[in-house]
Amino acid sequence: MSEVGGLFAVFLLIYLAQCLWWTPPGASVFALGTRGKGARKEQGFVWNAFDLAGVLASPLPPLPPLVVSEWPAFQPEPDRFCHCPSAGAEPVPIPWESLVVTSSDSRLLCNGVSVLKAGEAQIQRYAEFLRQTAKLNRRGRERAIETWLLRSTDQKAASQELEDFRRRSRWLRIITNVEFFLLFLIVPLAFRSLGTRALWPAVSALAAVAISITLEFWMLHRALFPESSAARMKSAVTILLSPVAAVRACDAVSKELLTGFHPLAVASVILPEDEFKHFASEQLRACRYGPASGGWYGAKLQKALEGLVRQQGMQPGPLMSPSKQETNCVAYCPRCLAQYVNDRAECADCGYQELVGFSGKKDWSADRPN
Repeated sequence: MSEVGGLFAVFLLIYLAQCLWWTPPGASVFALGTRGKGARKEQGFVWNAFDLAGVLASPLPPLPPLVVSEWPAFQPEPDRFCHCPSAGAEPVPIPWESLVVTSSDSRLLCNGVSVLKAGEAQIQRYAEFLRQTAKLNRRGRERAIETWLLRSTDQKAASQELEDFRRRSRWLRIITNVEFFLLFLIVPLAFRSLGTRALWPAVSALAAVAISITLEFWMLHRALFPESSAARMKSAVTILLSPVAAVRACDAVSKELLTGFHPLAVASVILPEDEFKHFASEQLRACRYGPASGGWYGAKLQKALEGLVRQQGMQPGPLMSPSKQETNCVAYCPRCLAQYVNDRAECADCGYQELVGFSGKKDWSADRPN
């Protein structure tokens, strides 16, 4: 392999690594389509040591941006603030009067315990919400939390923010695609035809495009996330110095585009109807039968999510039950929908301990929209 070929291979490997995004394992990731709806991205490798999961962005044009949506595991209620120290653990209550909220660029801490790992914009917004809520009386906290949940499941607001991003990011998306073709097609062909004579023209072209991408990124990020100065500076420097990072510059903005919205609200404006139904089924069951179920917060969140589903012309009931009874199965798990041929005390897949018999399954057909 020639020196030029070796350099091209190195750039390609670095670029593929740049397309791998690390997110919290519980986060939902969506790819924005160029025309309307998008798709859900499945998480791949989970790095347990760092509590991260890898998601591979599409490496080829038109380079669809990724949107990451993570709902916090903490549970604010009028009388107390609860957080889960680990997945599946019992919530730990903290009186609002004793709550101390601190934050870094990537972590939200309550009384010194990390309760959320996310981007700078999301961390700052949740930190401010908790600080302001802690100052209110009980009735005020109840109204504030209910308002927060309603805003987090506001499909129209999420749609407006997504449309604003698509309009504002038009030039950035065009220039990043130009950078891709310049870096992986035009420059290699130029070196193959002209040899080392193509060096300085290639460097000049890449520098000009990188500067253009950096400026577009800076203006777009400042317009959408005015409070995230540290993240903006870090990303801008990386984009300016690294051609492969410049290709994925749009992801650095879109990743936190819909922070503050519940993943179900994000899915409602990105996913097609069939995929949204499947995702809504997962989210509704996770809320009703998860750690937050049974309390004040769980009931309010469930009500907000069901209202969002109804706004899409669907009924929550049918989405939370199996679409059909498998042969010889007599019971199913309401949390994960696993079906069993024998009565059991708990689900073998997720550990849920209240299986439902098909003989007692509710007929939801009367609740379906006409």
